[in-house]
Amino acid sequence: MYLLNWNETQTRIEGSLGGRITFAEAKVFVDDLTALHQKLQTNDLTVRIDRSRVSKLDDGVEDLLSKLTLGFLKTGVNKVTTITKTDAEATHLINLNLQATLEGSNEVLALAQVA
Repeated sequence: MYLLNWNETQTRIEGSLGGRITFAEAKVFVDDLTALHQKLQTNDLTVRIDRSRVSKLDDGVEDLLSKLTLGFLKTGVNKVTTITKTDAEATHLINLNLQATLEGSNEVLALAQVA
């Protein structure tokens, strides 16, 4: 299950994932999120992906979501923030995009850090 939202006040695309995420569902999420970004015709925005309610990611989903983050960073969006359930998951995602994290364009937070 996923939700997408355009927060015009904060110029932020918000995507939330929850429950078990199959590869097919993740592909639709990525396609819809990418289409929303293209429709807005601007990179002067931030993207927030909330994964904190995910119970299970099927094979290939982690790679697909990582490519989504990298794609946003390559197109020049101001920042991609990912919210995870655990510190261990946050650490893993930080290590995947360490350079972008050090530069400040990638941010990963565990749910406890957001509250």
